[in-house]
Amino acid sequence: MTLEPKDSRSTLVDEGDKADKAPERADTPHPLTSSSTSTTPGTPFSASFDPNGPTPLTPPEGGMFSPMSIALSHQTPQLALVAPANAEAWRSNVASSLNTLAAQFAVASQALATLPTPERESPVFNTTLTIVEQAQARLRDELDGLREQVEFLRVRDKGVTEKGRERALPDVPMDAYEERLQAVEKKVGDIAEVIRLDQARLYARLLNSTITTNKMALTPLVMANGKTPQNFPATKGEFEHLTKERYEFLLKSYNVPLRGDTAAKRQLLREFIGLSPAKP
Repeated sequence: MTLEPKDSRSTLVDEGDKADKAPERADTPHPLTSSSTSTTPGTPFSASFDPNGPTPLTPPEGGMFSPMSIALSHQTPQLALVAPANAEAWRSNVASSLNTLAAQFAVASQALATLPTPERESPVFNTTLTIVEQAQARLRDELDGLREQVEFLRVRDKGVTEKGRERALPDVPMDAYEERLQAVEKKVGDIAEVIRLDQARLYARLLNSTITTNKMALTPLVMANGKTPQNFPATKGEFEHLTKERYEFLLKSYNVPLRGDTAAKRQLLREFIGLSPAKP
């Protein structure tokens, strides 16, 4: 083909002639309006599409994927469209289940209504509640009493202070204070000694409490001087058959007051050393 030069006027005329011509339609069909989708049943764009029909899991042969077909193809069996008969059965099952639940709730309500009210019919609850109320009342009374005592002491101390300003207290000899102080110190020392001896005798008493037969050995307890008494019985069998004099000697060694006959002295010594009771 040979191109011939043209002037500008001929070019404008040619372009105008081309613009007046109508555009030619393409013979290629549009994907959404193709004959395959319009004639194939089961697709959303088909005239014979049945929304209640079975859902195709794959697009029909020759068809194209569309958003609707993709969504329908990915539905789970639970979310698929239900046929009218199945829907009616489902509604019937739901109604039956709701009726059963309503009946069960009614029975439970009646059972709860027949239960006794604890505050009105339970004697155990009433007794417990009475005890709690009495304890609360007693605590309240004790608290009120303590408040009254504190208030009384506060007022009395205030009155004593004011009176002491007006007049001096009578002179008390220093010897009286020293005697009282010495007496208090002696009592404290005696109590400390008793505690020390009990602590030292604790292990021996525990051992004696575990003796079950007459042939088992006894553990002697220490005296106030830290020593054990002479002629202490060696076994439980020997302890059960001591003479009156030996019971008295052992009780005096431990500074235990004597009282009663031989059986009473035996029991006193048994309790003091922690020995288990005699077998009948």
